[in-house]
Amino acid sequence: MSEISHYSITYNYIRPDHNYLDSLTKHLMLAVFAAISLKEVGEDYGDLIPIIRYLVSELVMEIHTNDYVNGIAEELGSAIKLRLWDLKDEFELVDLINDAIDLSAKIKDGLEDLALARRVLGSFIKLFSIDLSKCPIIKDLIDNGKPSAILQTVLVGLIIAVGGINYYGSG
Repeated sequence: MSEISHYSITYNYIRPDHNYLDSLTKHLMLAVFAAISLKEVGEDYGDLIPIIRYLVSELVMEIHTNDYVNGIAEELGSAIKLRLWDLKDEFELVDLINDAIDLSAKIKDGLEDLALARRVLGSFIKLFSIDLSKCPIIKDLIDNGKPSAILQTVLVGLIIAVGGINYYGSG
């Protein structure tokens, strides 16, 4: 666990713990880093899955937009094969989450930052190796989506990538 903390401090990928959202992000990333590390060395990481699922659920509740795109859950459900604890580059996940939080703040301030929204969606697509040839809804979002719909799509994808919502932190 100390090595994981060392990464977060040394490389400054995780924001300072100034409020609930920053704390939530920090704890989520530490749990994901721990699960990935344990998995890599062949140790059991199963106890971390409900924690990760709970923290993702909390993150989604904090930054959601309620701008749901019809059919996106089904499309993402077929496209996402990896779980957060299966990712190869957890630092890309940190960047994705930080950008999603920034996008959420801009949306809440009434700013339509389509460039940032497209970057968030692009990072999400890359991180989860989504095959766009099988995802017409996502392709349409890239071309015609508004930032709030793009953010909500990424959040739905994160929920899928942890196997669903877990509001109470239990398995």
